[in-house]
This record gives sequence, structure tokens and C-alpha cells, in this order.
Amino acid sequence: MRLKLFSANAQGLAEGRLLVLRLSDGDQQEIRSLGIRSGSKGSVLIALEGISSRDAAEDLVGAAIYVRREDMPPLDPDEFYLADVLGVPAVDPQGEPLGRVVDIGDNGAQPLLFLEDHQGRYHVPAVKPIVQAFDGASIVLDLPEGLREALSEPPEGAGSSQGAPPGLTPPHPRAGQDTSGFCASGPWHVVVVTIFPELFDGFFQVGLLGKALSAGRLRESRISPRDFTSDVHRTVDDAPFGGGVGMIMKPEPMAAALRAARDRAPEGSPCLLLTPQGSPFTQERAVALAEAPGLVLMCGRYEGIDDRIRQHLVDDVVSLGDFVLSGGEVAAMAVIEAVSRLLPGVLGNAESILDESYNAGVLEYPQYTRPAAWEGHAVPEILRSGDHEKIRRWRRAQALWRTRETRPDLFHVRPVSPDDERLMAEYPPAWRLHGTVESED
Repeated sequence: MRLKLFSANAQGLAEGRLLVLRLSDGDQQEIRSLGIRSGSKGSVLIALEGISSRDAAEDLVGAAIYVRREDMPPLDPDEFYLADVLGVPAVDPQGEPLGRVVDIGDNGAQPLLFLEDHQGRYHVPAVKPIVQAFDGASIVLDLPEGLREALSEPPEGAGSSQGAPPGLTPPHPRAGQDTSGFCASGPWHVVVVTIFPELFDGFFQVGLLGKALSAGRLRESRISPRDFTSDVHRTVDDAPFGGGVGMIMKPEPMAAALRAARDRAPEGSPCLLLTPQGSPFTQERAVALAEAPGLVLMCGRYEGIDDRIRQHLVDDVVSLGDFVLSGGEVAAMAVIEAVSRLLPGVLGNAESILDESYNAGVLEYPQYTRPAAWEGHAVPEILRSGDHEKIRRWRRAQALWRTRETRPDLFHVRPVSPDDERLMAEYPPAWRLHGTVESED
């Protein structure tokens, strides 16, 4: 069965969990989950005990699913379930009324509270620092200036909880997590078309990406072409016309998945096919993609994708380099990593982006940290001099030397200025400056 989630958090639906279904006629019944997996368009596919036919599944269309609270992890002191705020009045930090909470939902990036006051209905992100406190009787919201007017209409496609019965909660995230950095225009949204969506599970959970997703600065979706097949084997490949080794990904499921991905991504998001036959992915491309509202990435497998997809449905074809991978997923991760770290608020120190390799047309200068001497190799003395102007000049020279010696193709793209020539003459490559000292204790 296919479920539409109100958030990306589906832990309450895990295998073995006893769930409660509230049917469209108001009746409730208990049912056990047999497991879930990712579906298309932000949904999950769930197997339920006792539901083994299409007719039985269709009887549950429109039902709401809930998890018993005693089966959920304990709440931290500053956390609460969003379902608990339904019907309570909202006030600002000075105690002025803001209306009443009439519904809860999710836009895919963060949970939402829907409120109603004398001016009508509006919604706000249920995130810190907007949600200040909840004592069971009222909720304190600190709305940035203009937010009430900007979000006066419910977002298109936002979910609705329909109100949770007592003792139950929909599988929403719990309020209280820090998701600062909310932008009314929405987070940058990447949609990946892949037959192996599970490959991205760990990738999106750790490091800068995990923090960006938690903070609402980034949104991700995965769509599998297998969900758009009609045969029992969910076939996505076939033999090539004209003969040859390997299999080719069929155009029908790939096209359907790609169109679904385009519908899911923000309007104006480019669509890239990842293949070794594409043009090189560069830092300049990463910068351009970071300025778009989102991105659709199509990952090939087997011997490739039917070329009609490339000719008619994608905007560009991109390659990581002159080598072959088993599929486009690893390449997609590289593109996502390169682009997402350029988004506002994702990288802790935005200035560090300016010093990185390729941003100035040259590779980054060599970096060192403690200890000053390691296994007989010393850090260049100039870096310990405290003379910041000399350090700046030295670093520029080292960046030029490194580019010339390791990437001559990049070095010769632009003429070397007279100032850079003087720097290179003044400061030879650092790897020839390393002294030999005794190891420090």
C-alpha cells in the first residue's frame, strides 16, 4: 500500500509496530506493520498484516494511520507532540493573541502549524526559534515581521493531520528540534531518480547534509523508476536494439519517474543526467546550480539509458570525469555535496568557500596543523611567522605552483599575471622547502 507522509520521519511505521487505522467512516482498527520502503512522490510503501489483496487495500483508501504514544521514544523536557497543540490558542511572547491552532501538517522540509484568527487562516513553521513554549494550555510563537502576511494561504500540497485521536500521534517529528534558517521561499530541493534509493540513506543523515536537512535549509526526495512499472518483476531494463552486451534502461519507466521528479522539484529546477558521456562537472556548474531553486538528478545503471530520454527529457548531461562507475548514484552524491555546501547557512564558515580549490581558477594552497614537526617533516616557517601579508602572498604562490605541477590543463586556461610570476619566483614550491628536524616529544 502507498502512504502519503506528513513528514520524512517514518520510524513509527517500522516493521512489527502495532498501528491504529482510523477509517474514513470514523471506525478504528489495530493493524501491524510488516515493513516499509521508499515510494515515489514523497510516499512510502507499507505492507500490513492481513492485507494481502488489492480489494483489501482499496478498502483502506483515505484512512489515517497513527502510532500509540507508549510505543514512541520518550520526549525530552522541551519536546511535545504537534498533535497536542490542536485547538489551543496561540500567543506571541508578550501574550498578544495570534489565533487558534486548527490543524497541523508538513511541507516536506519542516512541520507546519495552521492557525486561524479574525483575518483568516495562515500557517507557520513549527520550528525553533518560532515555537517558543507550550504548556498544554497555549503555545507561544515568535513570528518574524511579515511572516503572518507572507504565509496567509496554505502551501500547495501540504499535508493535514486531520486531528489525532487521544493517546495516538501521527508519525510527525516532535516539536523542539532546532530548525533555524527557515526561509519563506522554501529550502533548496534535490530530487534523485534512482533504482537504488536506499543507497542515499546514510549519505543524507550525516555531516553537513544531515545538519542542513534538520535545519530546513535542504530538502531531498528519491523516486524509483521501478514504481512506474506494470509487470510483476518491476522490470526497468531490456536488450539493446542492434545487439551488444548488457542491458539498457527502458524509456517508459524512466520517463515516468523523471516527470514525477520534475513535478516534485520546485519550478525552474534543472534536470541533469549523470553519465560518463556528459560534459565535465565543474565548480562553476556547482555555483550555478546552487542559485537554482532545486535540482533533479537522473542516475543511470546497466549499459545506460535509452538515448531518447537524453535527447528529449533532460536539460544537460554531466560526467564526473574520464572513468566509468556502475551507476550514477555516486556521481549524484558528489554533485549534491558540491552544490549543497554553497547554499546559504550550510557551511559554518562561508569565507572558507572562497579559498577552496577551483574558486579562483587554481587549486588550493597546502594546509598544515599541529604538530609543527611530524616524522622529520617541518611546517614551512613562514606559516609560523605571524606576518599575515607574507602568508597571503606565500599561499597564492603555492596555489599557483600546485596548479601548474598537478593540473597543467587548468593552469594554462588563463594567462599568469606579472604579479603572480613574481610571487612564484619569490616563493618556490613548499614541498621543496620542508626542513628536517628532530621529532617533538
